[in-house]
Amino acid sequence: MSITKQEIFKQCLDQLEGVPILVNSIDNELREALYAISSRGNFIKAEEDLSVSADDESTAIPTLFKDKEELYIDEANHLSEIKGGYQTYRKRMRWASTPSAGDVSEFALWNNKFYWLPVPSADCTVSVDFYKYHSSDTTTIEFGEMFRSVIINAVMIKLWQGKLSRLERANNEVGRYNALYEKDLSLLLQNNKTPVRLMKYRDI
Repeated sequence: MSITKQEIFKQCLDQLEGVPILVNSIDNELREALYAISSRGNFIKAEEDLSVSADDESTAIPTLFKDKEELYIDEANHLSEIKGGYQTYRKRMRWASTPSAGDVSEFALWNNKFYWLPVPSADCTVSVDFYKYHSSDTTTIEFGEMFRSVIINAVMIKLWQGKLSRLERANNEVGRYNALYEKDLSLLLQNNKTPVRLMKYRDI
């Protein structure tokens, strides 16, 4: 069951009953809350096919990329991450009498790019399984039902830090909702073995 922005808005308003400030939108608060939650753990899994041209040394990582899981050409050809990362990659490229070229078998991740080894001698497609940050779109919430409580608490924190901050009880409310938020989030992190949702992207 998916969570909607309208549901979150209503549940937040229910908790604000009696507060003498009208809240007519939570768009900004929800956007910040969703991103903040996704930054705390590898909750949203995605996959994307990267089109790599012949002689391309590097390719930009997918949009909203947070952490890699696996890179592969096909089922039989999984790429290995270079031990020592980009520094080792540069050394191997520099020490080679001639830069190696052929089918990609290794990669290094640095500065928002994947660096390929060998440098591909022909066009190829590299599939990337990865974890991502939540998008800025609040119409489609990428978290499942188990995240409802933590989302509501996160939005309430943002409201009391922003639109409701001039009320005398604001600091206490921020502290109260933050404690609830951290408690719920810690449970999600402990159970974070299965990604929430698989999102598929194509770079063609």
